[in-house]
Amino acid sequence: MEHKAQEKDVFWSVGKKIFCIALSLFLFLQVFPVHRLLQVYTPYHFYTNAEISKLLYIGTNADRCAVAPIMEQANAAFHDWGHTKEENEQRYGLLARYAQYNTTPPPIHQYDLRLWSASLGETKGCMWVYYTDASLDKYLNPISGAWNVPSLWYVEKNAAGQWEVVEINEHP
Repeated sequence: MEHKAQEKDVFWSVGKKIFCIALSLFLFLQVFPVHRLLQVYTPYHFYTNAEISKLLYIGTNADRCAVAPIMEQANAAFHDWGHTKEENEQRYGLLARYAQYNTTPPPIHQYDLRLWSASLGETKGCMWVYYTDASLDKYLNPISGAWNVPSLWYVEKNAAGQWEVVEINEHP
């Protein structure tokens, strides 16, 4: 009987250690998402090592909160279908490239925009985002779209002290 109790104790001890290691690895990958390197690294070196290194850390909570208005503006651009190109540029700046102009929305429009990382200094910084933007007909056939696109946005503080996108770098 004592032998079975020892086996049970060893089993639970090993189980707890495995659980702790798995949890630690999971949390590590949430804060340092090294797996995303596979999605942006190409043998053609479109992004520099310095740019890719910004992807290795999701950023501080303060940095991620500071770019939240940019993400809201980008979400609005992805939803915008009824304005002219000039109006979109006025509303969204460089993010106007994600808005459609003078177009009737397709039967189905789906998009997913995620903030991968944010790295801000005093007046300049960058943020990695990842998006899919698809327009589908009523039969769910793609009309147009961009799927699984990592995008590097450079940001700067404007005169009002607000962060704004000043350059967008996407692999063609």
